[in-house]
Amino acid sequence: MPRAFSPDERLAIKRRIKSAAQVALRSYGFKKMTVADLADAAGISKGAFYLFYRAKEDVVMELIADYEATMRTAIDAEFQKGPTGREALRRVLHSQIRAACREPLIRDLVSGDLLQLIWRGAGEESRAASFDDDEAFLAGLAENHLTLSVSPAVAAGMLRAVVIAALQRDQVGYSVADAVIEGLVDAVVAYLVKGGKRTREND
Repeated sequence: MPRAFSPDERLAIKRRIKSAAQVALRSYGFKKMTVADLADAAGISKGAFYLFYRAKEDVVMELIADYEATMRTAIDAEFQKGPTGREALRRVLHSQIRAACREPLIRDLVSGDLLQLIWRGAGEESRAASFDDDEAFLAGLAENHLTLSVSPAVAAGMLRAVVIAALQRDQVGYSVADAVIEGLVDAVVAYLVKGGKRTREND
């Protein structure tokens, strides 16, 4: 039976597991990555791995969550800089699409059927947390920066769909991808945000 770990040990082991997963994903891909690989790299037994994650899919879901948390911090900082509303959301969305396209982990995960494979294999808790975090973030933006025409949950889903489409350039068609993405961003932002910029007088 795996031994108990102290809180500090747990944090360190989780960091090692996630670091090993990043290396594995970039070196030989998700399908060839095994729980044994991650456990060995973290210096624990395969049995002990399950004290931290239900499956390898949950490790990847946490890597995605870490990336999204960084992205949300950047978005919030961008909104703090100046005018809010449609133009700010449009600018931020384009910026985050460019950042996602440059991030190998996100770009590779969205290609082909890999994202669906990970999503199906992840635990319900991991899947729910992903949606909950997005919805809470959009609710915060709506409270402080935007006047949404739909619920935060719908807004989060639509923005997620735009980013996924932007990362599927081969499916969209490389020759028209830029124009399609530009149009999608404009249409979604116009639909999501009421009016122009939000000011404190509008609150």
